[in-house]
Parts: sequence; C-alpha cells; structure tokens
Amino acid sequence: MGVTREDLVADIARHVDSSVHLFEKWGLPIWKDEDGGYVHEGRWQLMINGESYKVIVAEAAKNALGVDNIYERVFITHPLMDGDQCVGAVGFSVREDKFYVFKAKATICA
Repeated sequence: MGVTREDLVADIARHVDSSVHLFEKWGLPIWKDEDGGYVHEGRWQLMINGESYKVIVAEAAKNALGVDNIYERVFITHPLMDGDQCVGAVGFSVREDKFYVFKAKATICA
C-alpha cells in the first residue's frame, strides 16, 4: 500500500498467521473457498464468523487461567498506583454486593 516497508509487514504477518492457525485450531470458523484457501475481505483481512470469537477466546482463557481466576461483570473504578506504575485495580460487581481489589504485575486497559 506504500505506507510501510514490505519486509516489516511480512515479519509481522508471520506472527499474525500463526495466531490465525491457533484460533482455527480452537474452533473459530474461518471462511474458505473451494480450493481450501482463506477468503479475504480486502487485501489483508480474513472473513470469520465473528459471533464465535468471544466464546472461543473465553474458553481458551478459562483453560489457561482456571475457572477460579475468571471474574465477570466487574466494573473497574480506579487503577491501583504505586508512584507512576499501575499495580492493579479496584472495582465492584454489577450483579452482587461485592468489592474487588486486584493486584497485578502487569495491567492492560482495554
């Protein structure tokens, strides 16, 4: 497309490609043509059944972390800060009268 170097795009694509194969192994339906190749939407994007994505990722997380380490429907209100480093978060359940304090070595805000 002329925006980036093609060799850098190819290097990143190798990692993305392995992720696609992993999601397919977990059961994500990826559209394929008659020859068994992936169906593309545009130059880079593959066609998937998106409604299956959340279920598959949640199942993989449950298997990796264990059911006891999954918290759903928790509204995070504040990060826990130690100076300028985020070391966790606090929040409450939107279904029950519970308050949570999560301590972490790494955090992601999404």
